[in-house]
Amino acid sequence: DIVSGLLGSVLNAFTTVDQNTLIGTWNFKGSAFVFESENSLANLGSDVIATQIEDKVDQYLAKFNIKEGVCTLTFNKDNTCTLVAGRRTLNGTYAYNVETKELTLTYAGMFTTTAYLVYDAGVVNILYQSDGLLNILKAISSTSTTGTLSMLKSLLNQYNGLRIGMAFGK
Repeated sequence: DIVSGLLGSVLNAFTTVDQNTLIGTWNFKGSAFVFESENSLANLGSDVIATQIEDKVDQYLAKFNIKEGVCTLTFNKDNTCTLVAGRRTLNGTYAYNVETKELTLTYAGMFTTTAYLVYDAGVVNILYQSDGLLNILKAISSTSTTGTLSMLKSLLNQYNGLRIGMAFGK
């Protein structure tokens, strides 16, 4: 399901997760996003358009093997993490700030990205500004998905104030 609403209210409305809750392997459920402001929500126009964006993003993510059944994210007690998407594996580290709900992920020294973590009913939503998600996709992409990455970037650039990411459940 789409996680939608205003970023501030979303972050405050959901359960605060402690690091112990994160520990374990999470299975990809679908794309997730929130709007940063009322203006960006108004610019988007309707839930119908939001659903269309979700469907498109899920299609693009699937081309990177980020889909149910083949994509997992594991958080370990020692602050290491592993993202598996099909046959590709990204090893890294993470830091989570409970108060700000910010999750910082660093993958093999390649890049660092910060996301907001929204947790509700056993689902953790990791929400990036579009560049954060695109960096992860670049790291796991092959040359055959370069065009897909460009198309996804173009789609995301159409919607200012949109935080996009991935939803995971245990």
